[in-house]
Amino acid sequence: MNSQSSDQVIYLACWDEKTYPLKFYRVNAADLSRHVGLWRTIIVRFALFRLKMLGITLFPFVIVRGDDPVAGIILESGGSSSLMRHEFVHLLQQWKTGRTRFYFCYLWNWMKEFFKRRNWLEAYLHVQYEVEARDLASKPLHFQKLLKECGVISKKKSSV
Repeated sequence: MNSQSSDQVIYLACWDEKTYPLKFYRVNAADLSRHVGLWRTIIVRFALFRLKMLGITLFPFVIVRGDDPVAGIILESGGSSSLMRHEFVHLLQQWKTGRTRFYFCYLWNWMKEFFKRRNWLEAYLHVQYEVEARDLASKPLHFQKLLKECGVISKKKSSV
């Protein structure tokens, strides 16, 4: 893409369908394709470095920009944050809905919202999956309930 994106550090996690919290690893953006493949790398670089998104979930991967030192500390220590909960909700949405259906519905909803609002960012903010992810990420107890419903954590485990 460009030299700026290839010098960037990102954080990468791969979900095994039953683990929370995710274990993130520091990866140089130039080496991303070795970990996630070419088509995901193209999407990730566009989303993180062109659109300036903080993170993206492409099942089973969560990829987060590494230019925020606080986020880096949280990720490397295995901690949870609103962003991590948000991206994990997207993992669960894709897992429950199915990847193909999720991506189709996500893009369809984004386009529908764009034609209604005539603004890409406003459309993105109103995508059904984004609204749900922001809502659950901002409410740790609701997020924890979702994890239990999906069988990601046991009914006894309660730390989020």
